[in-house]
Amino acid sequence: MPGLNRKVRIATDWFLHLLFPPELAQTKLVLDSAIRDQHCEPGDIIFHQGDLGDSVYVIEEGECEILREQNGQQQLLATLGRGEYFGEMAVLSEGSRNATVRARTAMAIVIIPKIEFNKLRRSVPTFGKVFIELASERASAGSPPSSKRLIPATASV
Repeated sequence: MPGLNRKVRIATDWFLHLLFPPELAQTKLVLDSAIRDQHCEPGDIIFHQGDLGDSVYVIEEGECEILREQNGQQQLLATLGRGEYFGEMAVLSEGSRNATVRARTAMAIVIIPKIEFNKLRRSVPTFGKVFIELASERASAGSPPSSKRLIPATASV
């Protein structure tokens, strides 16, 4: 017959196995992603011409204006809406912003920081190709944004 010491050890072992089964594996449930959502009100400046290009933006809802200051005057280059994106040119060229972006209506945008954007480009070549083609198209046309969209205009997000 086992002694009291042995019985306590076995009971403790059984109790611990009930609480923490030996086949229990720890899984990290929280993703460490810097991609985030942001809300903008009409008139909010998302970034200024000349700012460091540190993120790419995707419009989930709303509209924004792309403005360029030349000779002391602001020129409207384009208006972008749902599913369209901006900010990729400065991130791809590792330069500064060549235009100011201002919210025209209330907006919901997704901000993809440069590090995350570059991870996506390396991991999903077709993702990167879309942005490189658009940046090239915008650069050759004097930077007016095109009407390419990531999200179809009729899709719900």
